[in-house]
Amino acid sequence: MKERKLIPFFLIFGVGWLVYLRLGDIDRILHISKEDGLVEYATALFYFIGFIVGIYSIKARKKYALPISVPIIWTFLCFFFLGEEVSWFQRIFNYSVSSVEAVSKQGEFNLHNLMIFNEGAFISEGKVNKMTISEMLFSSQNLFRLGFFSYFLIIPVLCLNKKIKAILQKMGYIKPSWTAVGIVFIVFLFSFLLAVLSPVEFKPPIAESREMLYALFILIYVILYIKPDKELVV
Repeated sequence: MKERKLIPFFLIFGVGWLVYLRLGDIDRILHISKEDGLVEYATALFYFIGFIVGIYSIKARKKYALPISVPIIWTFLCFFFLGEEVSWFQRIFNYSVSSVEAVSKQGEFNLHNLMIFNEGAFISEGKVNKMTISEMLFSSQNLFRLGFFSYFLIIPVLCLNKKIKAILQKMGYIKPSWTAVGIVFIVFLFSFLLAVLSPVEFKPPIAESREMLYALFILIYVILYIKPDKELVV
């Protein structure tokens, strides 16, 4: 069973990496977590592999006459997240879209850095901010978190309802095991607590690494669609 091997790896790697960030040499940590650094490249790589795996999973599921709606969605999302992570390869191909860059927080061609999406940070400088619902929704990070945790924490619970289960079954949804759900909760709760409790210089690397861990878990999940284990299918 793929999940039994991949999910424990995610727990060990995720917690181990976060502990290293907190206890390691700060100069090296800042170096690997900087813009176009190791952590950012790893995040992009995980999404790229997820995109390729997604394409392959669609073909594989057709072979086994399984629904492909959900794999198509995740393949698109991996491609979209990859593009956003590398600003749609702007720095590689050296092109400019001035109309977008003019309203971007970092002056780059992507959506998540548009100024309209950078006004509702849930955590800034390691402190939890008080926000209204509308303020929270005007944050690309919060929108991503809402989607991520809704999918991997809330939807598995909703699957206990037979009607919802039937709808998801027709779409080809694969429910992560309760062990996977628990591990997601543990790793990301640990990362948020670490960000709040750590000295200010450690906070950006932790936040950047959390994005990498999101990408890694999504990759692991997409892998399950290649040839799903029967017990994972809703």
